[in-house]
Amino acid sequence: MAENSHKSVFYFRNIFTVLVVSVLFSACSKQKDPIPQDFSSLSMDKKLSGKEAKDFLNRMHAGDVTSAKNEIGFYSGSEGGATIYVSYFDDKYQAQAEEKRMTDKIAKGQTEFTNSGVFYYDGLKIFKCLGYSQSHFVFSKEEKLIWLTADTAIIRKLLAAYLEYLNK
Repeated sequence: MAENSHKSVFYFRNIFTVLVVSVLFSACSKQKDPIPQDFSSLSMDKKLSGKEAKDFLNRMHAGDVTSAKNEIGFYSGSEGGATIYVSYFDDKYQAQAEEKRMTDKIAKGQTEFTNSGVFYYDGLKIFKCLGYSQSHFVFSKEEKLIWLTADTAIIRKLLAAYLEYLNK
């Protein structure tokens, strides 16, 4: 009887382990790459990641401002161009804290950005501003801080297409 009990426990553990691994694998495999090859009418021209992306962002800001992992996608199309900057953090709370730190600084007028504000799109809080002859949208999603910038004429269309891509 004791041997059957041990076999049952062993069998249950194996089934449980397979189920947990399956769920975790399924959840991980469903995460979208936040830097798509194409979105809306744009195609990717170049992608930076790793040290190259970190160095690019730090040069842009004239200082060390990045997280450990970053990616940048540069896009172009017949309607204009766009860039997606993504910084990864350990969890969504760190991404939200970094978003708040950055957007608070912009909102106070301590940068070259102007006309800042916040709006909600499908429940997602998005910070917007203008600068460097483009429109900019900043938001955090899960453990990622995302900054989408594009020509003002196409930015709203791109934002809708990009958020739809992320939410598929």
